[in-house]
Amino acid sequence: MSLIDEGTGQELAREELAKPEYAQAAPGLVERVLSWLGDRLNDLLEATSTVPGGSWLLVLLLVAVGLGLALLAGKVVFSPGRGKEQVFSEDHEQLHQDYLAIAAAEMDSGDWDAVLIAATRAIVRDLQSRGTVSAGNAITITECRTQVHDPALQATLLEFERVRYGNANTSQEAAKRAYDLARHGAPSRSSR
Repeated sequence: MSLIDEGTGQELAREELAKPEYAQAAPGLVERVLSWLGDRLNDLLEATSTVPGGSWLLVLLLVAVGLGLALLAGKVVFSPGRGKEQVFSEDHEQLHQDYLAIAAAEMDSGDWDAVLIAATRAIVRDLQSRGTVSAGNAITITECRTQVHDPALQATLLEFERVRYGNANTSQEAAKRAYDLARHGAPSRSSR
C-alpha cells in the first residue's frame, strides 16, 4: 500500500467532489434556509422547555413574528403606492374636450397608450363635471374606481392603471374602447 502525500490527496479529493453527482446531491438555497430556520426553532424550543411557562412565551413570540411577517407581506403586496397615483399629472386643469382632442390626435398617430391615457382623463373630467366622481386634479385612479360601477368603465380605469403606472402597453381595441367612451360620455352610475 502506497501513501499519498497531502497535496496529492487534496487534489484527488477536489477531483472527486467536482463530479456532477455531488453537485446534484447538494441542498439548494431554499432547503438550506429552511434547515437553518428549523435548527433555530429547535434551539428555541429546547431553551424554553426549561423555563416555567416558556412554551406559552414561545407561542406568543411565534404569533408576534407571524403577525409581523403578515404585515410586511401586506405592505409589499398591497403597497401604499399602488393605485394611489393621480389620474392627472399636470398642475393646471384641462377640460374633457382638451383631453378628447389629445386622444384624437394620438389616434391619428397610432400611439395607443397615449390614446388610452388621454381618453381616460377625458372620461374622468366628464364624470367630475357631472358630479359622479370627486372633482380636482388630486383624484387617484383608486378613488375613481371606487366611485363608479359600470363594467366597461371599470375595465378602462384598470387598463389606464396598468398602462400608466404598471409600464404595460395597451391594445388598439382597448384604446379605441376608451376613446369611444370619452366621445359618447361614460355611464354615470356611481356609488354616491
